[in-house]
Amino acid sequence: SRSSRRSLRPESNPRKRLLLLLLKALGWMAARSPEPLLRALAAAMGDVVFYFGGRRRRLVRSNLHHAFPERDASWRDRIGRESCRRLFETGLLSLATPYLGPERLRVILRASPALEKAYRRHATDPVPSLICSPHLAYWETQTAKPLVLPSPFPEFGIIYRPLDNPAADAFVKSARERFGMKLLSRRDGFAEALKILRRKGFVGVLFDQNAGLQGALTTLFGRVCSTTELPGLMAEKFCAKGPLAICHKIRRFLVRANNTRQSHTFFPVAILMKSYHVLKNCVSQWKSRQARKTLPSSAKPRTTFLRRVAMRLKAKHVQLLPAWG
Repeated sequence: SRSSRRSLRPESNPRKRLLLLLLKALGWMAARSPEPLLRALAAAMGDVVFYFGGRRRRLVRSNLHHAFPERDASWRDRIGRESCRRLFETGLLSLATPYLGPERLRVILRASPALEKAYRRHATDPVPSLICSPHLAYWETQTAKPLVLPSPFPEFGIIYRPLDNPAADAFVKSARERFGMKLLSRRDGFAEALKILRRKGFVGVLFDQNAGLQGALTTLFGRVCSTTELPGLMAEKFCAKGPLAICHKIRRFLVRANNTRQSHTFFPVAILMKSYHVLKNCVSQWKSRQARKTLPSSAKPRTTFLRRVAMRLKAKHVQLLPAWG
């Protein structure tokens, strides 16, 4: 009946409406709160989760133990505590982003010279381009790139995983698209992303999410993980360039977006290894003031299984079919 169909609509669910109103209220308050208050709040919530969140605490300590077995327990706890604090900083910024104006976002987000050079190069010589980015630092500020990069800004689509709450998903999508980015839902397929690449535009992929049984098995910090094959397949189909875009935190609520060019032939191995280098250097040097002002150098870590595989493939001049992004 008409009444039963109406009850299935997302707008008619009081719990979902309440959740949306709560997100809007928290975002409005976060956008208008002074930064010292937000820093104190993020630190307090992060400490509560790290010290009293049983499952989260075990997961953080376990991951750090496997990634950095050579470090002592006190060092790993210090890193884990800071990680929980930054998790809440990112969450507060994500809530506040829909209510932050262009002037405020230009203060929060800065573009590195390498990133500006890449976009200028694309303006003079457009080619299909994939921007692969992990969930690092204030990663959501990348939707404000048109504010800090040279104009005209190219066509840019971001593949994202929609929220389960349709009303909240529509709100978040409208907030992220207000400066010119276009969000492409995974549920709608990848036809629009392919069209953008054919038009020599940009397609962004947040590649560090669990791809489940459909993904390709790779290693990160020596542990097996499932990663999406989509960016590698797109790069092979359109001969697209695949730079790695990383947000590097300078200080609280200030971030710099940077990119690094990757080899197309060894796209799946190169981008994973670059992520590994940057992640490990960022964590190892997080206390250093210099590391917060400049991007970490690409010092070679110890040789891993994946690096040895990449070196052997390169030595044999094997054309590797991209299987990971």
